[in-house]
Order: sequence, then C-alpha cells, then structure tokens
Amino acid sequence: MDSLLKQIATWINQRVTGAFASAPTRFGKTRTAKFAAEGYASDVLPAVPMYLVVCKKHTVCSESEFLGEILKGLNHQFKTARSRGILRERVVNFLAVSAESCGQRQVVLLCDEAQHNHVPEYHALCGIQNDLDQLGIRLTVISLGSPELWNIHQMMITSKETYLAARFLHRKMRFRGIQSEKELRFVLRQYDFDTEWPEGSRRSFTNYFFPNSFADGFRIEELTPYLWHALLKQAPKLGPYPLEVPMEYIAHPIEAVFRTFPDIQVADQRRSERDRGEVSELLENILEELAFSEYMNGLIYDLRGESK
Repeated sequence: MDSLLKQIATWINQRVTGAFASAPTRFGKTRTAKFAAEGYASDVLPAVPMYLVVCKKHTVCSESEFLGEILKGLNHQFKTARSRGILRERVVNFLAVSAESCGQRQVVLLCDEAQHNHVPEYHALCGIQNDLDQLGIRLTVISLGSPELWNIHQMMITSKETYLAARFLHRKMRFRGIQSEKELRFVLRQYDFDTEWPEGSRRSFTNYFFPNSFADGFRIEELTPYLWHALLKQAPKLGPYPLEVPMEYIAHPIEAVFRTFPDIQVADQRRSERDRGEVSELLENILEELAFSEYMNGLIYDLRGESK
C-alpha cells in the first residue's frame, strides 16, 4: 500500500495525464484506492481533489453508461440524462469546480477495475480531459486493475491508438504485495491511527474495538511479528520469487482479532505468554481457512507462466 500511495503522489505532483498500476486479485488495489480517495493518506498524497470510479464490464461499450459510472463515483446528484453530451458536461463542470476549489487547478480520477476499460472508455476520458484543458485544469487519470492492463497498453501501441497509450498508460507500475515485516507494520499501523470506524466517529478501528486497551497504550501494530511469523510459516517455497502477501491475507486475520478477543483480554495478552499464543494460533487458523498457501502456489504458477 505504501509504495502505491507514494507512486500515486509522484504522478500527481508531476501532473501527468495518466498512469496505471496493476496487480493480481486480492492484492489490495481497491482498498488502497478507497484509502486514498477518502482522504486517509493526506500525509502522503498532495491536497488535490480525488475521486474513485469503479469501472464495470460491459458486453457492448456505451459512452453514456461509462459517463454515468463516473458521475456515480463523483457522487453527483444526476447520473442519467437524455444525451451523452449532457452527461459529459456534468462531469466536466463538477471536476472543474472541484479543481478550482483546491487552488492547484488539478483533479484526480482513480479508475478501479480499469481492465474493463478499452478504447471507447479512454476516448471518453480523452474528451473530458480536453474540455478541462480548455479551462486550464489538469485531469490526472490513474488506472488500477489486473495484469490485463499491460495487454491493453500493448494493444494500443500496436494499433492506431498510440496516442491513448501515451496519454493514459505510458507511466506504469506493478503493485506488489507486502514483502517484509516492516511493510506489514506500516499497514497495521493504519488500523491504529489512519482509519475511522464508525464513519464520522473520529475513532480508529483499534480504538473502536478495544477502547480500554487503546487508552492503556495497546496498538494492533504490536501483532506484526505474530502475523508475519504465521505468513512465513504457511507460505510455500517460492524459489526465485519474493514473498508478496495480498492485502486480503492481512485484513481478514486482523479483523478476526477485532471480532474474537474481548477488550480486557487484549490488554492482558501483552503480558501473558499464553494469550500471545492464542493470538498466534488464531492468525494461523484464519490463514488456513482462507487457503493462503494454496493461493500463493497458484500465484507462483502464474508468475512462472509470465516469465516463459
């Protein structure tokens, strides 16, 4: 997550027209995009308006449908209209007002599941971008999706759509999973300080589920070595490939800790070897239930196929 957020920050600061990041499923692209769009990464990302658009798979592409998806991501009051021209005008006007309000005349669209977008959708984005350029506003489009995005990029280059690849898919990044205990600690720290639950409460996940322990100084970050040990214990032999842990296998075990342990027991486990053992056992059991080892074996099989 940290590496992707920093890369997104770089792209925004460079005021690029577009870029993309790809990763297999479960690696946390959507979670990271939501984290960024909802303002939880303000210490990393520049202070520009940022909106998350979830791209849908369509049998037949419709520009009107795609514009409606953008308006939904903008939380616009009017998401349908009789003509695509009206829809496009609504998108442009909304983004223009947002960009002007931040003082930097820039706005960012995070397009999640962008592997569903093809040439027609990028033509629509190109038109929106051109309209905003006329107003002196930079629209940065960051596409997040599966490795299929590389194929779309290559297809554009080998066809007559090279300018679309240059505009939206020239800058690229392969989003990696958690590769070290240090990176895992960074992720768990977000539960302690950079999340909010319930929405509007100004309380982090850890503070909400374990209020007494949190006040006593407990942080879910303290579970980093236990979870990392469980991951290493169940990870298959990877050969030349580094361990990359998808976010799903971080989030579910930690959420199980929130659901399972009473507040007072969490405080006690900091002092009790027995309770620390219970936490370790729970984390390992959750990883087994999620078939972590089997997923990683499948991922290595795919990587070997890509390297041939």
